Amino acid sequence: MPRMTTKPLIAITAGDPGGIGPEIIIKALSVPQAYRHCRPLVVGDAAVFRYWLRRLPRLSSGLVLQVVDEVDKQSLPVKAGVIPVLDINAMDEDGMEPGRPSELGGKASILYIQEATRLARLEKVDG
Repeated sequence: MPRMTTKPLIAITAGDPGGIGPEIIIKALSVPQAYRHCRPLVVGDAAVFRYWLRRLPRLSSGLVLQVVDEVDKQSLPVKAGVIPVLDINAMDEDGMEPGRPSELGGKASILYIQEATRLARLEKVDG
């Protein structure tokens, strides 16, 4: 089997913006080993992740948010300490209340899944 020269690009859907999804993603991507075997790409809302990064200073210390406008599987650079977010613009921090599911948050979650699925079908992400 030929060896990949580029790590696979893996789409990670953000879940409910007011739920634990963003917190879990930030926690996971705060560990450099998370980038060892893949290039993670968060599919969600940049505004929501900015909000959570401010709320979680202990976890987010040293992390940088990288807003991604277009996904190019071959050239999207991702490195430890950087959280790349494909900004769906479905929700901002004014529309969420941490710990409380909302209709808007549910709709945003569905949009994240739909976009990640679309990217996979177009082979713009590896998984």
